[in-house]
Parts: sequence; structure tokens; C-alpha cells
Amino acid sequence: MKQFILLVLVFILPQLSLAQIEVEVLPDPLVFEFELEGNDPFQSVFAPVIIKNISIYDTLAMVWVREVISAPEEWSSFVCDYSQCFPSYMDSNWMPPATPIEDIPVLAPGEESVFNLYVHTNQVPGEAVIQFCIYDLYDLDTPIICPEFNITVSGFTAVSDKEISSLQVYPNPTTDFFMLGGDTVVDQVVVYNLLGRQVRSFHAYQNARYDLSGLPDGIYLVSLLNEEAGTLKTVRLSKRAFRP
Repeated sequence: MKQFILLVLVFILPQLSLAQIEVEVLPDPLVFEFELEGNDPFQSVFAPVIIKNISIYDTLAMVWVREVISAPEEWSSFVCDYSQCFPSYMDSNWMPPATPIEDIPVLAPGEESVFNLYVHTNQVPGEAVIQFCIYDLYDLDTPIICPEFNITVSGFTAVSDKEISSLQVYPNPTTDFFMLGGDTVVDQVVVYNLLGRQVRSFHAYQNARYDLSGLPDGIYLVSLLNEEAGTLKTVRLSKRAFRP
């Protein structure tokens, strides 16, 4: 019997010594897409990630290391955990002697914690790959897992296609004025002749009548402009004298 127990221990102990902490990262993959909104230069996007200790027996004293693989030079990133946010110059939550060991998140088997990766884009669209390696504090030589955040930020559209398609110039033909229909996004109205010469310019406002009196009859191009999006639409407008 004693020999049997020794045989079992000889077989099991090496296996236990090889046991490693296992971690699950969600979502998988870490793919996030965002769209810039407005003109706020301090706007940031954030990507949440759940780290779960799926080991059966081992507790994880979690150390993370952030590495930017690729990103626009205008971007910066930082990480927040359940208790604090780390400035962008800190690539890890473990920087002794500045970091107290009490600040290291500890996950017992089955426990999880949420981390947020924030990206300050400085209103510049682009793509980034940011690696987020997880280590055990007591084994900093070998990462447990190194998932990569894939973040895409597209430029914002100040005016939607639906808003543009709803814009109308009426009456058309006209005698001496026109108005805009569906106008909630036009900041300026510019009228050109067919030679491309500007003949009128107006500041746009709701229910305005735009005066064409004094211009000869003919075909004109009316450009509707938005301060952020530029030219939204150009409409051919016919001006002709009233004939009873």
C-alpha cells in the first residue's frame, strides 16, 4: 500500500509543479469599432475587457503590461481598472517601488475583473493594435496570455445622407427668389452662373427667402454648404420672368 501511495505521488507531483494559472479574456477577439462625434478635442473611446481566472486552484495576482504595436502618432492610450486609472506613460500596473503590492488586483479561481482601455484620438481617425499581456506577480518572466486590442475609429459625418437627400430648392423655376425645403443643416447658400462666377451669397436660416432680383434670366447653380461638411448639394435653378 505504501508503495502504491509513493507511486501515485511520484506521478502527481510533477504534474502539479507544471500547473499554470489559466485566464479567459472576453470579448474574444478584442475588436472594437468607433465613429468620431462632434469636435470635442478631449473625446476618448474606450474598449472594455473582462479578465477571468479560470484556474481550478491557483489565485492570480494580476500584473498587466500594455504595448502599442501600431497607432496614429496623434493617439494616446491608458488603462483603468476597478479602482484607478493609470496615466498614458504607465505601461503597466506594476512599477516598484512606486506601486504598492496592495494595489495589484487579486483574482481567486472563478473571479473576474473589468478593465477599460481608453484611447484619446485627438479627433484623428485611424486604426490601432495594442497588446495587453497578463502576468502573475510571482512569475513575471512568462506571460499567461497576450491578447491584442484591434481598434478602428472612423471619421465623423457631420451631416447624414438622409439630411442631404431631403434638401430642396423651390420654387424651381422661379422669378426672383427661392427657398429651401428640408433645411436643418445648411449654413450658407451660394449662387453661381454657368461660367462658375459667384453672383449671390447668403447666410442660411430657417424659412428664408433668397433674393435673385436683378439677375438676368437663365440657369444658375445653387450650392448648399455646411461649415463642417463643406458642400452638401448643388442644384440647377432656372430663373425666368413671369409671363401671364
